[in-house]
Amino acid sequence: ASGKKLLSGHSELRFIFSLARELRMTVSQMLRNMSSTELLYWMAYNEVENMERDGEERSRKMLDDLKAGE
Repeated sequence: ASGKKLLSGHSELRFIFSLARELRMTVSQMLRNMSSTELLYWMAYNEVENMERDGEERSRKMLDDLKAGE
């Protein structure tokens, strides 16, 4: 299986690679140096950030729709 197929549909795995890139580490280095608890907290933090961003985007779209209807 190609790497692209392997990662599609696996949001946790994509997040792990994304966090490792952000920390400028390989995945192996990051997982060796980070506890599973810390990784879970990072995953939760990322989820909250995504929810807040999505909420802001929905609010902007609603305002744009309301302005367009005037």
